Amino acid sequence: MSVYLALNRLFPNSFTAKVFFIAFLGTHIPLIAATAYLFWRTGGVAGNMQLALLLLGATLVGTAVTLLSLHAILRPLYRVGAAMRYFEQERQRAPLPDNLNDELGELMRLTNRLVLGVDAELRESHVAATTDPLTGAFNRRGFTQKLANAPFHSGALLYVDLDHFKQVNDRFGHDMGDAVLLATADTLRNALRHQDLCARFGGEEFVVFLPGESTSDAARIAERLRQAIAAEVRAGTEPVTASIGVARLDHPDHLQNAMSCADDALYRAKAAGRNRIELAA
Repeated sequence: MSVYLALNRLFPNSFTAKVFFIAFLGTHIPLIAATAYLFWRTGGVAGNMQLALLLLGATLVGTAVTLLSLHAILRPLYRVGAAMRYFEQERQRAPLPDNLNDELGELMRLTNRLVLGVDAELRESHVAATTDPLTGAFNRRGFTQKLANAPFHSGALLYVDLDHFKQVNDRFGHDMGDAVLLATADTLRNALRHQDLCARFGGEEFVVFLPGESTSDAARIAERLRQAIAAEVRAGTEPVTASIGVARLDHPDHLQNAMSCADDALYRAKAAGRNRIELAA
């Protein structure tokens, strides 16, 4: 490390220059010494001009070849650096060859394993931060991020709330409550399209975004979801029902306002007897 640090004072921005400097000294000091001795014994540079020019030309050619060769042989090292920078900036892997057995080959294998491990940890962390652990649906954060990053189409927002869910926990226990929530999430996912977003916002509340749907079409879809929940979700042997509020969402920036409108509609559905849908005013 001390040699590297010493050379870093001379060539702070180039590893190739450091290697070339060592190679130059190792090959040219003996050559220079032998040439100087030869010239001293045979009349100096003036008496050996042709030989001096020949040696100078050979030295220049050798220097150029050495520089080009060093740059080529160190290319795998540059590729390792490029792969690390690409992963840092894009969070995408650029796999390196893993079938080489020298020191650079080992470095590339280690880099592959390191990047793969970090990538897996980042993905797991992202999933944990954006996914509800019980149902596997998006949580509030994941839903908001997905909505903001996806190519946005205006559509409809459904606010789904299970009726009398507290009684399920009180009568049957929290394990049954968890089973009801999981069954509800599965029922919603099975009834929705691939492009629809479904999230659990907490407790017994689920939010669904239907891109491209008008409020009237969303109301028909909400009715189908309500019927599916009533038919398929059970607490023991008793059916579980849901109330749903429907609102328009024209832009991701308006999500909070649309949520408020859908929540108001949901409140009216609850007040009107539950197990029904209501449209936002």
